[in-house]
Amino acid sequence: MQEIQSLSITVPTGGCVNNCKYCVSKMHSDSWIKERFKGKSKALKHIVENAKLIIRNNKVVIDKSKASLSMESFLIENGISKTMFEKASMLINSYEEIHDEIQDFYERLKFARDNGVNTVILTGVDGEILQNKPFLKLFNILNNLLPNPFSWIEAQTSGVMLEEPNPFISKYSEEDNLQFLKDIGVKTISLSISDIFDNDNNAEITQIPKALRFNLDALCKEIKQRDFNLRLSLNLSDCYNVRLPQDFFDRAEQLEADQITFRVLYTSPDGNSEEDKWIYDHSIDLKMMDSINDFILDYGNLIGVLSFGAKKYGVHGISTVIDQDCMNEDVKVTLKSIIVREDLSLYTKWDERASKLY
Repeated sequence: MQEIQSLSITVPTGGCVNNCKYCVSKMHSDSWIKERFKGKSKALKHIVENAKLIIRNNKVVIDKSKASLSMESFLIENGISKTMFEKASMLINSYEEIHDEIQDFYERLKFARDNGVNTVILTGVDGEILQNKPFLKLFNILNNLLPNPFSWIEAQTSGVMLEEPNPFISKYSEEDNLQFLKDIGVKTISLSISDIFDNDNNAEITQIPKALRFNLDALCKEIKQRDFNLRLSLNLSDCYNVRLPQDFFDRAEQLEADQITFRVLYTSPDGNSEEDKWIYDHSIDLKMMDSINDFILDYGNLIGVLSFGAKKYGVHGISTVIDQDCMNEDVKVTLKSIIVREDLSLYTKWDERASKLY
């Protein structure tokens, strides 16, 4: 088994609130991925909020007793009819319908942990992770059932749904989402940003709905006040061609970022999608990319080489990486990550069915 840097978990969302012009997900057909929790969201939500999961003989067992007692007390106290009680009981009995999914998810987590992985990256292929909080709660429960839980957890997001309150997102949350992420063990928040200097242009490129648009300065300030590690992942488009390399680090310092990743935009092999065309038209100028590289080499101190080959530098006190391999295309002795896709199988590549481990 190759050495594995991290475990990426794709949170099923059923569609994104954003519509990024360079969206990697839209450039691929993932019809071979069958979402295992699809159609079972009510049972999943009920389990993570009312039942108890325990490990018995290395198997996940759903203890219904707590859910049954709490449901019965609630219904009696509120004078709910017998018919409603029977429907609620049927929901509790439906737990078994997703037991296999929960067991498989636990086994994938355990496999990664047993192979020395200590970093989990919570990400969405076709949506924002906070669109499916029951799934995130399930991850947290199962992680804490592991003999040695993952201790370093990263959340990847465009930043939407982190600012509260906002009536538009009440269907996703009525609580403090930053606190929610802290409660499930997230240590690092990685903000995927399309324009670090201009909030309006960032929202335009990412196609963020108007009701969800945010001020990057205010959001980063709140993230740091909650004691998260803050990474800025910059998607490199031509909006940066007018900037100087120093500008990026001045801005990152202003936002109190701990880390910055310069992410080269990815195109698909066939290059025929609308997203591919946008990237061809709006990728950062190669001369600008060279200037950023030269600046990092001139002013940075080499901290180390990441296990997937990229070099990490300290530039003005900010950990800095240039990621030219966001889809992990090259074959290496060390795997950049293994991925739990929505079918709860483990893969070594995001977009390759044949890379399935099990």
